[in-house]
Amino acid sequence: MAEVPIESRVDVIVALGTQPISTASFDSAVFAAELTDAAFPQDYKIYKDLKEVVADGFATTTSVYKFCALAFGGKFRAKSVYVVKFGSTGVAVTKTPVQALTDMFLVDDTAYYIGCSSHSDANVSALAAYAESLDKMYVNATQQAGVLVAATTTDIASVLQDAAYDHVITLYNASADSSYAEGGIVGAMAAITAGTSTLEDKTMTGVTVDSLNATQRASCEAKNVAYYMPIAGVNSVFNSKVASGQFFDTIVFADWLKARLAEEIYGLLKRESDLGRKVSYDEAGFSKIRQACRRVIEVGKASGSVSLDQEAIVRTPERDEILEADRMNRILPNLVVEVPYSNAVHKVIVRAYVTV
Repeated sequence: MAEVPIESRVDVIVALGTQPISTASFDSAVFAAELTDAAFPQDYKIYKDLKEVVADGFATTTSVYKFCALAFGGKFRAKSVYVVKFGSTGVAVTKTPVQALTDMFLVDDTAYYIGCSSHSDANVSALAAYAESLDKMYVNATQQAGVLVAATTTDIASVLQDAAYDHVITLYNASADSSYAEGGIVGAMAAITAGTSTLEDKTMTGVTVDSLNATQRASCEAKNVAYYMPIAGVNSVFNSKVASGQFFDTIVFADWLKARLAEEIYGLLKRESDLGRKVSYDEAGFSKIRQACRRVIEVGKASGSVSLDQEAIVRTPERDEILEADRMNRILPNLVVEVPYSNAVHKVIVRAYVTV
């Protein structure tokens, strides 16, 4: 028997505002290695553990194995390591490390940490500039003797310091060119929520410690270079600063905050659009944007990266503070977010007095 369709009386449209957007990851690394097409036919490949690296034929003597062994072998290991191919011989298309990484990131830009099998000054400088442009962290190890001499100003650490890069950390290691000790930084930090811990005092599983005298340590510190030495019977990272002089964990947290704020605000715009609504250009809409920012801040508070001692500030401009051109173009300018970072104690000065 024919029936009158219910839609003729009750017309229901369901709009889904649940489509997720992609979010930045801080637990994966990419290692650019000079490889031939015969040894590595693909442009890049993702590895989840060291067994997969071995299964693909990378011997224990290769840079790929050594980096991955440290990145996967640390206490806070990487979730995954991307291996991307560059090279000048035996490769179908000649690529520099930066070109190879650029091609990969166009397809998959998940990895946050960047490492490379080449420690040449030219490649290190190029990769540092590249990482800075992407807000990704380039981990580099060097064994250049000049790093340990304060008067030397042409070593790679001095060059990076002069450029004041926030997104490259240099680790001095006497066997850097054969050990790829920078992988130890990834293995020591990748699985930790951004901003909740510090690289200082971390033990890097599998990395050999150095024996540096006070003068050599002072040179590293003056050039913003990390070093790895024993103290009180344990192996620890010291002077965990990026080239600009900021501490490593501060930059990682800043990158996390930037990514999460962008994701949360755009997620709001996208969900409202998908639901047939809008974020209105008035106080009601501005309030939603402030709430989106505060959701990120609350996550930071819960994890311990945002300090509870000081209130974060989220401010949208008043209407009379916004230029007409911005209003006409639907641009909300000057959204201010001030977040108190809960950094770490690296040194304690004690004055103890004994009386009788």
